[in-house]
Amino acid sequence: MLFDKVLILGLGLIGGSWARKLISADYTDYIVAIDPYFESLQQAQEQNIIQKFYLSLEDFIEVNVEDFDCIIIATFVGDFSHILRQISPLILANTSVFDVGSTKQDIVVAARTILIDHSYAHNFIAAHPIAGKELSGFVNSEADLFDDAVFIITPVTDLQLSHNNFVKFYSFFEKIFNKVIILDSQYHDQIYGFCSHFVQLIFFILCSLYQQYNLVGWQPGVMRQEFCQKFKLEMSLIEFDFSSVASIEFDRYKELYHNCLKFSLRLCQSNLLMWEPIFQTNQTNISDYSRLFAQKFDHYNRLLENNYSGFCQELKNLANIYRSFVKIRFNFSATNRIKYQTIILEILYRISVGKDVKGLTYEDDMIAINIMIAMVLIKLSIDNFDIKSDNKFLRFLGKSYLDSISIVELF
Repeated sequence: MLFDKVLILGLGLIGGSWARKLISADYTDYIVAIDPYFESLQQAQEQNIIQKFYLSLEDFIEVNVEDFDCIIIATFVGDFSHILRQISPLILANTSVFDVGSTKQDIVVAARTILIDHSYAHNFIAAHPIAGKELSGFVNSEADLFDDAVFIITPVTDLQLSHNNFVKFYSFFEKIFNKVIILDSQYHDQIYGFCSHFVQLIFFILCSLYQQYNLVGWQPGVMRQEFCQKFKLEMSLIEFDFSSVASIEFDRYKELYHNCLKFSLRLCQSNLLMWEPIFQTNQTNISDYSRLFAQKFDHYNRLLENNYSGFCQELKNLANIYRSFVKIRFNFSATNRIKYQTIILEILYRISVGKDVKGLTYEDDMIAINIMIAMVLIKLSIDNFDIKSDNKFLRFLGKSYLDSISIVELF
């Protein structure tokens, strides 16, 4: 066994997947889990994934007499500082400790502050597995969730890992993940603030707006312009009510979506409780991107209305630039690509030449809106990142959004 005893704080999708992986790969046969959801803990114990559990960190600390050689912090990022302070006495000479949070700069700062005088501070590593899905909770965890994933390590300055510790960490993560990358925490938050956090925010806002409109009575063209103006305003102000998304009737809206738009519905089923602290801890980057997004979205919306040929040309140019850098592989046959491209352009043309063109539908409007969102994301990635050298990160953007509406493949 690699680890005699493992402590996992947070037994949701990621923490649960770590537990399943460690047990299934025989890295340990003893896991203690802390999580507030009794049903998840009970289920994990019944499946022999964990051997002992506690409902709170306070309950655990009050009675614990065990030493652990691996501690995984898999809670919401907003809870990290409190947890690290509480468990710091458990970090011993042979204890490997790492977190799995989606933001890293705040965690690196907190770790440096809390552990600076700790005798074994060098045993902590800040990390981020690039894995997950829109469904949360232990019930959706998988032992193979990390198999094809990238694992990012963001070193904590002043808590320098010794060579032996680094080799131990690195070799362990290489056994579980497809690739391990070392990245500065500030740059990590800029990249994933754009590719992941910001994209998620876009769809939360879109779903919030879907809720506000009577989509059955949608007036093509006219409603699209009203929707776009409200969307631009929301993006520029970053004023968002999470409670409105929580009550969205997903099954109802699913019937209204074209196949190439279903991805936005899938993203909006993500755990709001998890995403809110991510938005807060990476607020500066997300706010910057949101303001730029609102400006570019307005530009493309006006271009679609007033200069259709210019709009289509810019769409083609952006898609070709992004495709050449990211090198996405295409599955469309030439015939299907031309056919689908013709459909998209026909929809855009009908929208651009009149408000009440016969046959225009809500579905057409939503395709046009999603095309403009894709254009803005491509444009911002070109303007704000060196995508020639960073395409391994921006590939995530392509897979998470652009692929879903087939813009890059078509042009």
